[in-house]
Amino acid sequence: MTPSRLSLRPDGSFVLRDADQFSYLYFPLFAPGGMLSCVSPEFQGDAKTDLNHFLLPPVSVEDLRHSLFGRHVFFQVDGELFSNTGKTPIQKLHPDQVDVTGELLVHAIVRTNRQFRLETTSLVPVGAEAVELHRIVYQNVSGKPQRVLPTILVPLYGRSADNLRDHRHVTSLLNRAVVTDCGVINRPTLSFDERGHLINKTAYGAFAASSRHAAPSAFYPTIEEFVGEGDDLSYPKAPRGLQTPKHRPGDRIDGYESCAGLQFEELVLPPGESLTITLALAIGEVDETQLAALGRRYVAPGSFETALKATLAWWKKETDRFALTLGDANQIGWLKWVSAQPLMRRVYGNSFLPYHDYGRGGRGWRDLWQDLLAQIIGDPTQVRKAILNNVGGIRVDGSNATIVGHKPGEFVADRNKIVRVWSDHGVWGFITVDWYAQRTGDASVFLAEQTYFSDKFTHYTHRSSPVLKENGDTVQRGRDGRPYKGSILEHLIVEHVVPFFNVGDHGNVRLEDADWNDGLDMAKEQGETVAFTALYAGNLRKLASWVRRLEAFEGVKDFPLYRELAILLEQAQLVDPQARRAVRDRYFDAVATFTGETVAFDAAGLACALEKMAATLEHQINEREWMEDGVSGWYNGYYDKHGTRVDQTAPKVRMTLTGQVFPLMAKLADKDRIAQIVASVNRHLYRQDVKGIRLNTPLGEDKHTLGRLMGFAFGHKENGAPFSHMSVMYAYSLLANGFVKEGTDVLDGIYDYCSNVEQSRMYPGIPEYLSEDGRGMYPYLTGSASWVVITMVEQVFGAQGVHGELRLEPKLRGRHFHKGEASVKFAFFGKTIVVRYLNPEALDYGDYRIGSLQIGSKTVDVKQPYSIVNASQMANADTILVRLERKA
Repeated sequence: MTPSRLSLRPDGSFVLRDADQFSYLYFPLFAPGGMLSCVSPEFQGDAKTDLNHFLLPPVSVEDLRHSLFGRHVFFQVDGELFSNTGKTPIQKLHPDQVDVTGELLVHAIVRTNRQFRLETTSLVPVGAEAVELHRIVYQNVSGKPQRVLPTILVPLYGRSADNLRDHRHVTSLLNRAVVTDCGVINRPTLSFDERGHLINKTAYGAFAASSRHAAPSAFYPTIEEFVGEGDDLSYPKAPRGLQTPKHRPGDRIDGYESCAGLQFEELVLPPGESLTITLALAIGEVDETQLAALGRRYVAPGSFETALKATLAWWKKETDRFALTLGDANQIGWLKWVSAQPLMRRVYGNSFLPYHDYGRGGRGWRDLWQDLLAQIIGDPTQVRKAILNNVGGIRVDGSNATIVGHKPGEFVADRNKIVRVWSDHGVWGFITVDWYAQRTGDASVFLAEQTYFSDKFTHYTHRSSPVLKENGDTVQRGRDGRPYKGSILEHLIVEHVVPFFNVGDHGNVRLEDADWNDGLDMAKEQGETVAFTALYAGNLRKLASWVRRLEAFEGVKDFPLYRELAILLEQAQLVDPQARRAVRDRYFDAVATFTGETVAFDAAGLACALEKMAATLEHQINEREWMEDGVSGWYNGYYDKHGTRVDQTAPKVRMTLTGQVFPLMAKLADKDRIAQIVASVNRHLYRQDVKGIRLNTPLGEDKHTLGRLMGFAFGHKENGAPFSHMSVMYAYSLLANGFVKEGTDVLDGIYDYCSNVEQSRMYPGIPEYLSEDGRGMYPYLTGSASWVVITMVEQVFGAQGVHGELRLEPKLRGRHFHKGEASVKFAFFGKTIVVRYLNPEALDYGDYRIGSLQIGSKTVDVKQPYSIVNASQMANADTILVRLERKA
């Protein structure tokens, strides 16, 4: 293996040679509103629209290499059988050369050997229809004529992921396969899954057309017929011409495992000439006639080229909303993929790709808020609408629905029906709203109103409501029965003041069922999260500042809040944990029978209460949770189920990265402590071999004091792996505190390692974490992608929003410039703008200042480390030219 095996270009396109030499590779194929698919270099993967509607059998990463269920295109060439999966006996004995080309978001596999060149290009076209398209081009490179028999096999699984094991055979009895002129459709009679036994209205089909044939000549609508007795899908009988076809268009075959086995007549292909097959997979809540018409349209001549052009154009537009130029062209291309990942997560959630350990679909609460951060950078126009919808998932007890549906106002207590409270959930909504308001200047978003979520759970889900909910009603109502609406500010205050009172014996926020680290789920008795106590403290201060700003600039003197909140706000001065919990309990009892009545809180008093709470938490952390070992120091991050401190300096060092990140993000630490934290992280958590930072040191063998992470092997996932999300937030926090070299070094380490396929063994992008042997795990669907985008724009390029104005304070290093220039494109002032930094002397950070700004025809001398640009200056311009000069 050589590092040159992957070629990555600035537009994000890449070529990976010998792609079959890497395990577990997969590529997402999707478009918003359409099919959710993935494809591997072996043409494996699945295709579905949600948990209950899989066209191909569901796959895990292990299935990508080991399962034979997938898309197959066979070619019998002069009596020998080949496949674009590479799994036939002759290809196993004499492997093909396999190269992959990736574009946003098109995947192409090229297989070559002495007989042929086979190129398979795959995409999901943009649009509302759930369709997956493939163009398969077979070229004779043997130098002599070939007898070629092409055959397609696509399993038409047609049911829920649950049925992969549960009722697999019984649900096959529901299948109704219909042969059409160019494909096969399976429209089962019923669906058996967690929703019950329901009449099925969904059809699944695969359709094909050939450039050298009028239509398929043979049809095999069941797996049994296609494979033949005693064989399997690596060497089935039908593609070898050993199965006599029994079906023709119009036939229906009931009660078997359905498939689209489509065979074209054998032809003689002269040397150098090609055969092109277009294959379409489709899912639709339509009848067989309508799905057949859809399939016919997508395999018609010219349709693939039209879809390919439209798909590439759509993705270029989406990813060009945020763009960078840097000194490293490879890094520009890598960042293209990272910037596309938040959109992937908005569509896939944290499920539906081969690493699907996060469950059964739905958009998670924390993920939803963080993915909006990248959208604020690229296109904030829809973010306000999303904010207003999402806060409707908050309960009046300060907890929230953990799943936000795709329909407005649709919320679910939990995707797995195990209702829990994550102690970090309250912080993310405010972070997103704050960033949105700062970058757009839309302070009025805090005054907009929304309802609250209400189900049977109260008291942080520990009790059930005495008020019965009927007919699926999930809206919080007052005593009068009407839906109660409160301001967005009120929702955010609720999410922050309840945790202030929901504390453990050490004065930190109770860990409850877990925080950001989902593996900390077995410490609810006496567990505390010091890490997120810090972030709540920082957010409380910022909330107070917004209250004061709304008074000063929007003229809001009084804020109507629901009456029960006074129980908490009037006790903001409390420090004793037991006394705070007693107030919490009074509040929980009160909102269990919510009145819906409001009282006015004056701005100064409300801000003062929030600031008191922030000060209490800050003092608690800085005075009681800091520790030193004589060389350096760091913060304790947690307390376990016995109330025992998790981080320690002796007798054996225990350290958590999360415990350092959020005090830094909340700016609780001074410069001396930050320097000590950096030294401690480098000593105890840094892994030189992967240029990454572990989430924690070994925390001991006790499997019950913290949570399920303790059962994971150390160095994997939440137990000590280099976890991208926390590492990127660490980099962001270092940069925000002025530790520029340290922060950019963390970012560069992630990029250097992940972009080297020989090490990370993944397509370009950022993974959730690195395994102990250095493999990139859970690619694509990770919240770290949004934080990379935010960190590059707001910290490295220093383009921050401050109440609707643009503050430019670059923290670019000398290596970031290409021929003396680095630029960034993002949304601001209601349009897309470009900021170009000119650094002709190649000065490093610390050696330069902003000399001048040029906006349109106007040049402004600055001579400072930063500059402020307002909307009026940008009224007739979309580019800011920033000239850097050596410090005086």
